[in-house]
Amino acid sequence: MIAFDEIDIRIADFNHYFNLNKFENRNKDEKIKTTKKHIEQHTSGYTFTYIVEE
Repeated sequence: MIAFDEIDIRIADFNHYFNLNKFENRNKDEKIKTTKKHIEQHTSGYTFTYIVEE
């Protein structure tokens, strides 16, 4: 089963507050795959889509 979720991150410094590598390391057992499928800068943050495979 593949679930699609969007996380809306309204922060100025994306890399400082949310490190994709650390995110993947914390969720190794859940086989999280991050993808830059949908990244856009808006207002004061970013939107990106990630895929969770179960």
